[in-house]
Amino acid sequence: MKFEELIKKIEEATSKIESGKVGLDESIILYEQAMKDCKECYDILNTAKGKIEILNKDFCENALPNDNKVQEASNEENSICATSIPSEN
Repeated sequence: MKFEELIKKIEEATSKIESGKVGLDESIILYEQAMKDCKECYDILNTAKGKIEILNKDFCENALPNDNKVQEASNEENSICATSIPSEN
C-alpha cells in the first residue's frame, strides 16, 4: 500500500475513535490496525531516506567538480554536501 493511502487510513481510524461513535472493542481494533499502518509508514520512510542518502552521496562524489568538494554528505547532517562558495571580492 502507498504511503499516502496508509496516512489516510490512519486519519480515518483516528476520526472514528475520537468521534466516540464506535465502541471500545472496535476502537481497539481500529487502534491496532492504525499502529500497524504507522509501522508500515515508518518502514516506507526509512527506505526512502536510505535511497536519498545514496543519491546524495553519489551526487557529491560524482557530479561536483573536485575543486569545489569540501566534504561529503555523510559528514554533514543538514546538507547534501558542503561546497566552497566563491567570494565576490
